[in-house]
Amino acid sequence: MSKSKLFEDWYEKVSGDDVVVDADAIMVEALENMWTFPVHTLPEEKTVDADELSIFIVDMSLIRSQWLRSRNAEAMIFYAWYDDQLRAVRFSTVSKSHGKLPFGRPLDIVNHASAVASIACGGERSFGKCEPELPAHKVMKVWACEI
Repeated sequence: MSKSKLFEDWYEKVSGDDVVVDADAIMVEALENMWTFPVHTLPEEKTVDADELSIFIVDMSLIRSQWLRSRNAEAMIFYAWYDDQLRAVRFSTVSKSHGKLPFGRPLDIVNHASAVASIACGGERSFGKCEPELPAHKVMKVWACEI
């Protein structure tokens, strides 16, 4: 794991947090395992670049995977996305047995965390222009991997 210096405080917090596993309740898992990282409200002297943010997102998946492996837990899906309304990267985990992610809109599952990082760093927006209420038909880009 190549720790992102920009987010170094978060590594310990996430490492010390339990993963909730409830294969019967996808929303319980999704909400209890969710973390939010506001990338646009960092101190002025700190700027986020997409490469460093991508490393951070992948590192978070590795931390959650290590927690699960150390407890011989069932396979889960780690997923990350950029939340336009919060201007933050979010991630969570749900049991693989659910067979889906807990979103009520179409998803574009991207191949690498760098796609989410690029959106967060201004390369594009996940829904286009920020809107007060995002239409359910808008496609959201999500990076997901089995852990």
